[in-house]
Amino acid sequence: MENLFWHINLAEKPTCHYIGTGISEEHHNRIYCLPNLWCLHLYDFEGTLTMEEGCLDVHPGDIGFIPPGKTVTYAVYGTGVHLACHFYMGGGSRPPRTLPAMMPSGALYPEFSEAFRKILHLHAASPFAADIKLWDVLLDAERMGQRVQQRENALHPALEKCLQYIELNLAAKLSVAELIGLAGVSHPYLVRLFKEHQDCTITEYIQQRRMTKARHLLTETDQPVKSVAIDCGFTDLQYFNKCVRKAFGISPRAMRG
Repeated sequence: MENLFWHINLAEKPTCHYIGTGISEEHHNRIYCLPNLWCLHLYDFEGTLTMEEGCLDVHPGDIGFIPPGKTVTYAVYGTGVHLACHFYMGGGSRPPRTLPAMMPSGALYPEFSEAFRKILHLHAASPFAADIKLWDVLLDAERMGQRVQQRENALHPALEKCLQYIELNLAAKLSVAELIGLAGVSHPYLVRLFKEHQDCTITEYIQQRRMTKARHLLTETDQPVKSVAIDCGFTDLQYFNKCVRKAFGISPRAMRG
């Protein structure tokens, strides 16, 4: 599934409740939920993390965030170490920031690992200093998360090419096979791109765009209904009327008032 993003207010200092190192033995369906605490994890194992929103893969070096009250089921493959920090974060009055549920630390893994251990060391001796260090880590993670979200939101070149082509050729007889050839990717992969970014199939997307264009032409121009149908890729006027009724609940002529 696509990544998830949580809203968190980072305008105020967090309060570290617990930080430690855990050994993750291989297991499945380990369930936990912390009602009032955020969880920040630095993983060093392969596995999955399942929530009501879906399932995310876990890889060594990944940084994970879980908001308060979120029930999580872990499946761990093999044995590995993970660093965990449970913290309280107030609501605050400023607009919340965005953190990804999961992101790779990449080349910054040693830096994040050292920061965790620094917080662990400070937590016993100076909780306030530990909270400040945790705040720095969260802000660094938020900046990394912005880059992750930008990549998540960026359109795949194959999908972008298809969307542009569809928009310019709504009057033509568009086919999935034609778009696959244009995109230069496999059928299953193109279907997946449409589902992930447009939340529909290729055929559904084409129909949606045709209906959007039809509504614009019917409400904003005096173009004859038959001409509108042709410009939207329909050669059968009766079928066009049926599609408009299905999409908007009224006939093309009624749409014009």
